[in-house]
Amino acid sequence: MKYLIIPVLALISIAIIIISYAYMNQYEHERSLVFPLSSSDHVIQNAISYLQDTIDVNGTFADLGTTSWIAMALSAADEDPNEWKKTQTYLIESTTEQKLIQASDWERHTLALISFDIDPYNVNGINCIEHILSYYDNHQIGEPSIIHDDIFGILALRSAGISKENKTIQQVQSHIINQQERDGGWGDVDTSAAAIMALIASGENQSSEIIQEGRRFLRDHQTASGGFTSWGSTNTATTSWVLCSLSLLEEDPLTEEWMQQENSAISYLISMQNPDGSFLYTTNTELNPVWMTAYAMISLTGNTFFINSD
Repeated sequence: MKYLIIPVLALISIAIIIISYAYMNQYEHERSLVFPLSSSDHVIQNAISYLQDTIDVNGTFADLGTTSWIAMALSAADEDPNEWKKTQTYLIESTTEQKLIQASDWERHTLALISFDIDPYNVNGINCIEHILSYYDNHQIGEPSIIHDDIFGILALRSAGISKENKTIQQVQSHIINQQERDGGWGDVDTSAAAIMALIASGENQSSEIIQEGRRFLRDHQTASGGFTSWGSTNTATTSWVLCSLSLLEEDPLTEEWMQQENSAISYLISMQNPDGSFLYTTNTELNPVWMTAYAMISLTGNTFFINSD
């Protein structure tokens, strides 16, 4: 038995060294985190490689909605649209009333077109901006009971160069402000983050009570992991949307205020990346990995849903 003691002690010592080394590596990684990530960062390059492996022969990713988000993500990663020619062609050919049925479709599609250097005012004779404005009822855009089409309406119109002083922009902004709830948010965390982006894009002052209440709402939903929770789970989508809103607020997500137990939204998102470059939805759940990858790429590179911001 005494001859077994030395090997066992040796194994224990090795295990302690390995654990200590892993801990120190994690500590050094956390300490050296930067934001935003450059397009050359291995996290972003791995995500691009995943998308290259996922794209189909027609240049699409699952469906038009997903492909639109991918276009925005590739632009955020400084990819040349000409290197994704099939996707560019697909976006152009999909600019039809048969494929874009409601206001939110036109809004998301407009953001994708702008991301891929396609003029949304004239896509084979179709004016996407006119289509978005056709849903405006002199008060709000699209379905009265839904706020997402108002939020993304502002983001799309402003990204297309419509002035923040424009009457439509200002009236839709007022509509979004009036929908703010007593807790400072707009329902769930995802929507609240997007609402903040739309309000900033439409000229709301960052220091206004409306924005600060929304900001506090977001902060209250950050978990110990550094990520943000919505719909019952801390997840990549919610964390990405919040990170985008912080970028538009010109806030550093690596400051103490946005850290939880030394974890940040940045470290959380990086930890969600799979070896193949895609991103998990939650720690234990893979859900729409292409979509999650798009969200993470946009947010980690410091970009937002307000494109060509002024």
